[in-house]
Amino acid sequence: WYAFFAISLHGLSLLWFVLWLNFGMHARIFCLTTFVYHWMDFMNPTKGQCDPRVICGPRLGEIIEIGCACGLALVCNIFPTPTFALRKARMNARDLTASLTRAWTDFSAYFCGSQPSDYRQDRLVADLQKVRETLESIDGHLVNSWYEFGWLGSVRNVRNSLARLRRALQEGSDRLFCMWNTCLQDSFGGLHDDLMPRVWPHVNRVLFESSRLLAHCTEVACGGRVFDQEEPALRDAAERTRAAVAALTAKFRESKTALGIEGVSQEVLDEQNFLVHTCAFGRLAAELAEDLLAQKGSLRPLPAADYPASFFDRAVLADRAHLSFVVRGFITIILAILVGIFGNSKSMIKYDAGAAAFVALFLRKSVSAASVRNLQRLRGVIIGTVSGHVVYSMVGWCTWWGYFCTSISLFLWVGASLFQHHDLSRVGSGVAVGHSAAGASVGLLSAYFGSSGMMEQCTAEVYTVLDVLGRSYFTIINSLVAVFLCFGVDSLVAPETASQLAARAYGDVCLCISGALSGILDPRVLEVRLHSSECARRLRIAEAMGHQAEREPRYWRLPWRSALFTDAVQSAARLRMSLCGMECSVIEGNRFGAGKSEKVRRLTSLPSFAAVRRVVQEKMEHIEELLDAAISQETGEVMRALG
Repeated sequence: WYAFFAISLHGLSLLWFVLWLNFGMHARIFCLTTFVYHWMDFMNPTKGQCDPRVICGPRLGEIIEIGCACGLALVCNIFPTPTFALRKARMNARDLTASLTRAWTDFSAYFCGSQPSDYRQDRLVADLQKVRETLESIDGHLVNSWYEFGWLGSVRNVRNSLARLRRALQEGSDRLFCMWNTCLQDSFGGLHDDLMPRVWPHVNRVLFESSRLLAHCTEVACGGRVFDQEEPALRDAAERTRAAVAALTAKFRESKTALGIEGVSQEVLDEQNFLVHTCAFGRLAAELAEDLLAQKGSLRPLPAADYPASFFDRAVLADRAHLSFVVRGFITIILAILVGIFGNSKSMIKYDAGAAAFVALFLRKSVSAASVRNLQRLRGVIIGTVSGHVVYSMVGWCTWWGYFCTSISLFLWVGASLFQHHDLSRVGSGVAVGHSAAGASVGLLSAYFGSSGMMEQCTAEVYTVLDVLGRSYFTIINSLVAVFLCFGVDSLVAPETASQLAARAYGDVCLCISGALSGILDPRVLEVRLHSSECARRLRIAEAMGHQAEREPRYWRLPWRSALFTDAVQSAARLRMSLCGMECSVIEGNRFGAGKSEKVRRLTSLPSFAAVRRVVQEKMEHIEELLDAAISQETGEVMRALG
């Protein structure tokens, strides 16, 4: 009995720690799907006893198979073209630089013209969307690249250089989005037509020099350091960009004087905002080049790129959502183990770990729309199992044409399934491996179970479809049990619904914006921390949770107000753009880390400015109240009152 107690305690401990520690989701899945079978074999009294003279565990053949599979996976990632994360980060950096510089050129040509250009505006929208998607993916690639010998000096230099480049491109895109948000409503005409033609040649020169300098810095960052033959050209390009910015500033002041504009004029406020951000874009490119040159001379090292989170990261281990995932996964797998132990021999095989293995395959951190996702996975299991056995029953003969047809069928089935998997889950789109919340997808399950059925040993006997499908009966039953267990545990143990998570995520966005505004308007705050990236990250979470809330079953709850939530997310995105412009404008010299401008501190210290702070605070509190009334209420009469 003590051996049974010890191995049970060992299994429960391993199950808990694998779920609790900050492993990648795929590592959890592969570990638990393998472990539950060995754990169940030990529980089965009809299995042969383990020889005490050898180590009890997986057979040597199983370990060799796993090693061969991992080796083949590595080979497929290397040939014919390597798919390293660092290589993807370099490609994304080049694409991001090209898209961003073209977007700046298109917007400047659009805004400096005498009338709007629909063609440039449409291309600008496409470039802005590409910039946003690339920025989201490059972070994950940089984190994942640490696993590719990121501790070596050469790889570390490339990662740090790309991280510094990414920060410059992030601020450049934020400023462009800010201009897009504030200047797009300009009606042209009046002083706009008089001012912009005067400064357009200088604007064009700033963008030309900045674009060339950014392209050069991108190639330097991809290489990891500035070579001796590149240093003079890079330094000269930075000086030309600085000179172009100074010439644009002088020309703007000269044009204002010539047009009789004194101080800050409401009529040319959009034009002044555009020119300020254009000069800042040139300054960003010059500062990036200067930082790369300073690193070469060992004058100022670049900030270190982000590393993967530790297995023992306290922020993750104590997170409420993570603990909910651990408890749900632990309970569900234990229930599946018990079902396997006490299964009915006529409908389920006793001491079968199939249901527990399926539960491990269905692991997913997000509880939003869990029932819908699990039903889709069940579909993948059934379709893959049935299709694989049907193909085997038709072409699984020990003849040359049987081998040929089986090989072609296997290639087509796995290719189509993996295409669906990559198309739906966007695997490799830049999600850090330690932060992936999704488990096995429909395409992966279909590929696995379909190929398992086709890879059975060939035969010379005549089999019908019914004969072969008899073997897959228990596989389908196990998958059904796993789906029902996951659905029941998620429904009973999950602390919040997807709609509540979406409302809470949007509330975090509002808190981030409100905190940033408080820091800008408070004269006691001397340092301004840029919140644009943090707000963008929280907005992506809120948007993703809103999409999940659309698909979750509502039962007795009122319908999810998808259109209202989408409008709220778009409004928050526009607020984030304006916030970026405010934070960049109040920094001394427009240089990050220089502190708040003295003029801004004096302005916000005026007694009359207290009314502005009070109005802003009241508006943000009112937004939070409306959010709670319009979204987070599940069954209340407030929803009906709001219509």
